[in-house]
Amino acid sequence: MKTIVSLSRSALYSLALLTLLFFVATNSFAATFNPATVEQLIMDIQTANSNGEADDINLVPLMVYTITGMETGVPFIGNGNNGLPIIINEGMGNGITINGNGATIERDPSLFTTDPCDGPVATEFRILQINPGARLILNNVDIENGCVQGIDSERYGAGFLMVEH
Repeated sequence: MKTIVSLSRSALYSLALLTLLFFVATNSFAATFNPATVEQLIMDIQTANSNGEADDINLVPLMVYTITGMETGVPFIGNGNNGLPIIINEGMGNGITINGNGATIERDPSLFTTDPCDGPVATEFRILQINPGARLILNNVDIENGCVQGIDSERYGAGFLMVEH
């Protein structure tokens, strides 16, 4: 027995619209953040790390974001401290892009004398860290006064960083 279903043109349009709405509601698109302070930048990175989407963070043009202490939270075990939240792996294609627009992210220069890594342990921290499998793209942003330390990439893995200036 053969069953034939016939739909009117308006029913087909309704079905197409419902299919499109379902597609839009169930698929992720890039989230965009526009932080004007270090605190907002920290919160935006935390949100970007947990929303399951590709994310764009657009810094204020030519602004200097001065980090005055370590980001609260658990640092990557055995790997030191960070000024900004660790960039984590959210899955395929869900990296973070920071569009600097000529802005600078720096550690407060008053926290050290001549060498960012030569001071009290409480003031030694890198600006950012990228966990294994995570992706970060930096566009036209300067990173200054961070404490760069060697990482055992075989033990801790490595994330992906692309820098465009």
